[in-house]
Amino acid sequence: MNKNGRIWQSATMSNSPASESPSQPPTAKAEARLYVPDHDGWEASIKRDWTKEYCFSQNPGENYYHLLLSGEIYLQRGGEKYCLNCALRHGVITSDRTFWQKGPSSVPDSPISIIIDEEPRSES
Repeated sequence: MNKNGRIWQSATMSNSPASESPSQPPTAKAEARLYVPDHDGWEASIKRDWTKEYCFSQNPGENYYHLLLSGEIYLQRGGEKYCLNCALRHGVITSDRTFWQKGPSSVPDSPISIIIDEEPRSES
């Protein structure tokens, strides 16, 4: 307390948020990287103006198309424009970085059956 009756608190300089304690390990952060498994024809863009443009998909339970906002990152292929939430929901993008390991396999799931269709020979 100083002579005016005010209480002084010590301040520390730190880059970490006040809610985190230095003695506690940092919590795991959600993966923020996104991948486009079937990337042919898709382009990522940033909407840079305020003209009205709509996402190609509707949110579940809504009967209208939502706006793409200025500064929003979206995906476009031809005339289709998807916000990242709708692209994720429709499987256009994924946050699973091992997507390439889960792609279609060249090995068939079931054994291949060979059927030989021969006509009976007639002996003359």
